[in-house]
Amino acid sequence: GVGVSISGAIAYFVMEPYGWRGLVLSVPIVFSPCIIFLACMRESPRFDYYSGKVEEAEKTIKQLYKLNGKGEVEIKLTEADVPEAAQDVGVATTYRILQETNNIKNTVFIILLGISAYFCYYFYAYIMPR
Repeated sequence: GVGVSISGAIAYFVMEPYGWRGLVLSVPIVFSPCIIFLACMRESPRFDYYSGKVEEAEKTIKQLYKLNGKGEVEIKLTEADVPEAAQDVGVATTYRILQETNNIKNTVFIILLGISAYFCYYFYAYIMPR
């Protein structure tokens, strides 16, 4: 995708003068505006609706219609249409599902394995001779 193409261009200009360490530092710096972009994005109307935020879902749908050049739209969602189980969205629900399916140990193991691999990679990259 676009990210791979941009990373390739960064590597072309950064690898020769700074080496692989410069590449490891420059790619996150270049892509850090994505964090700001993601922080400014709204939730999807469907997620808002099923989370019980009906007004937010309506507002998002109206903005999408306006952004796509469809003009103003009159929409009225009702909270009565939201299923009861769908209103309970969050960490507690995820934990309950993991607990019911007996996958807590596997999930924690996979998360710890990923974190360990991440820290090992950057630890060894830091202590390697320059």
